[in-house]
Amino acid sequence: MNIEDPEDLELIESEEEDVEESSGNDSDGDTESAHLTFDKKTGEAREVTYAQSPEGGEGGEVEGCGEEINLFQEEEAVGDSFMACKPWIGAIREPSEHPDENGDAPDEEYKLEYVFGYRAEDSRNNLYYNAEGNIVYMTACLGVILNKDENTQTFFGGNEVANAAKQHATDKNNHTNDITSIAVSFDKTLACSGQNGSKPTVFIWDATTGEKINRIVLPKGSREVSAIGFSFDNKYIATADNHNDHHVRVYEVESGEKIFEQKSGNNKVFDLEWSKKEDHYEFSTVGTKHYMVWRPLENLGKKGVYGGKGKMTSFSCVTYDENGTCYAGGSNSRIYCWRNRSLKKTYKVHGKGFVGAIKVIDGKIFSGGKDGQVIISDPNSEEVERTVEVGSLIRAIDFNEGTLLVGDRDGSIVQIDENDEITTLMKSHNDGETWGLDLLDDGRIITSGDDNKVMVWSLEERTHLAQGIVSEINKKSRKGKAASLTKHAASKCARAVAANSGGNGNVAVASNAGIITIRESVDSLEGEIAKMTDSDEWIEVLAYSPCGTMLAAGSHDNNIYIYDVEDDYSLKATCQAHNSYVTSVDWSEDSTSIRSVCGAYELLFFDSESGQQDPSGASANTDTIWATNSAKFGWLVDGIFPGNTDGTHVNHVDFSDDMSLLLTADDYGLVNIYRNPARKGHTPRSYRAHSEHVVRARFTPGGERIVSIGGYDKTIMIW
Repeated sequence: MNIEDPEDLELIESEEEDVEESSGNDSDGDTESAHLTFDKKTGEAREVTYAQSPEGGEGGEVEGCGEEINLFQEEEAVGDSFMACKPWIGAIREPSEHPDENGDAPDEEYKLEYVFGYRAEDSRNNLYYNAEGNIVYMTACLGVILNKDENTQTFFGGNEVANAAKQHATDKNNHTNDITSIAVSFDKTLACSGQNGSKPTVFIWDATTGEKINRIVLPKGSREVSAIGFSFDNKYIATADNHNDHHVRVYEVESGEKIFEQKSGNNKVFDLEWSKKEDHYEFSTVGTKHYMVWRPLENLGKKGVYGGKGKMTSFSCVTYDENGTCYAGGSNSRIYCWRNRSLKKTYKVHGKGFVGAIKVIDGKIFSGGKDGQVIISDPNSEEVERTVEVGSLIRAIDFNEGTLLVGDRDGSIVQIDENDEITTLMKSHNDGETWGLDLLDDGRIITSGDDNKVMVWSLEERTHLAQGIVSEINKKSRKGKAASLTKHAASKCARAVAANSGGNGNVAVASNAGIITIRESVDSLEGEIAKMTDSDEWIEVLAYSPCGTMLAAGSHDNNIYIYDVEDDYSLKATCQAHNSYVTSVDWSEDSTSIRSVCGAYELLFFDSESGQQDPSGASANTDTIWATNSAKFGWLVDGIFPGNTDGTHVNHVDFSDDMSLLLTADDYGLVNIYRNPARKGHTPRSYRAHSEHVVRARFTPGGERIVSIGGYDKTIMIW
């Protein structure tokens, strides 16, 4: 059946129709559409839903409609209470030696060099070739241009900014929040991207250089740009938002002027694309039980007419060919073929599950599904011409000079040649949050997250080297739980990882079930040589002693467990003086003392042999040289908290090897560099590329680079 008549472009008129709904699982169409949020001040996480305001206006977020998750056992002092309640004050003493105070921003400047990350959990059709054959995609609040031959990256975003929360930060030149949609023009020269937020920002930028071209701000209450795309001639862009009414708008690219706006209905829009046919200013939107055709120059937006040719379903993706025919990927694993909003037919080439990505190239349909396959088919004959097994849900497809470009739900970007040879261009963490970070002296980086992955990266080669799993078993924490957006069991999530660089080279991985497993080395992550189950709750920090003979684990059960590495990791001592969960542990250079911070803002000192608290630790350690400096309370770091923030604002601290600089990772989503010491009123250099809270940041040996890791954005950044 030939579904195209090149001369037939009349948009049909019809009354509302009764349509039989598909029996497919429409929830598969966007399995990550539910959104959880949590407040570190209250220690609660809830599912966020959106409700219409009583007056019928824009509405807002309504929290508390989902399961409450108790993050912390104790109520925390916040805001003014934080300023009045500083239990660490009594433990602060000025060190015997430190650099002279200088409140100016450091002379040293850092620039974003490379990132490991690809947003795959809730976005689709978000990966493209540009005009030079390089790769364009997004992660965190960055547009990324990857030169696949040289393995270098250019960015839209990732700049030095003011030290301010993203809600108050300027977004005139780059994104300040998660990029939720991206598109590249049909001629591959321009890119456009949209973020989330109350008044989401859209940027148009050069797809080869990353230079900003224009900026558009959506109205308050739009919440996010859920879909975006260019017209065939780059004259217009269309956007869909996540307002209750899911507005569709069209803007002129050159002027930024809005020329069209209309409500699309109550259901979320997942994707949109314009017709490739010249002078055919039409685009379609798809989503949850949603297919609509739009002709903005005619001020028209109409629902699709099924006409008995297929069952109504949800759609994850949509594309057009050069003749103005539209194709949409259904949650029932079928491809729907539309012409002038009329359904012509459906056909099936994928196995069970929804079609997650779709493109039309030279008259052939390139589709990717939940079945992990990319299938090339003829929409007229419905014959399958080629099948490529990728192995994970397909999120995006592009094609250039015989080479397939594929992005999948596993966080990978791959190229596939004509012989089906697969080359991996990018790996990333892909579920929940990513917190675990350690740096090895040889330039390797090791990370862990809520996606059941322990990953190893090369700093110099800028590539993924190896990977292991956190655990094969499904087990809950005995008490409490770490708030996470993942569907993995707590035993398969790891927020802390450490390598024994000063000793036998073992790698320790701490799960959110409170279980610590030991791996032979960074080169041998599979298999466990020891397991410790002393902690009742999840473990936020792991640290090997400089001598390599001990391992300290800071738990959310308020204890620090010290293990004897040389005695098969037997429990050597337990530090039990903290009144809240442990957030950082530092060893003295001689491995005899431990300094730690907890959620009750206590700065305590312990003897590593006995685990006993040293009540005189503050004064007794003024001359102590610490092997690491991650404590966020102390004389040297007294000025790292901006005004109107509490003790949870700073998530991690590190010092350069020469102690001239200090580094913080914070809830503003910033990486900050201060001169050491950072006293009240001192000015940092602040950098924004992460879109959410930055949970860890470390100087590399020598201080030439910084490695940071974002919690929810799951992106590892090298500066």
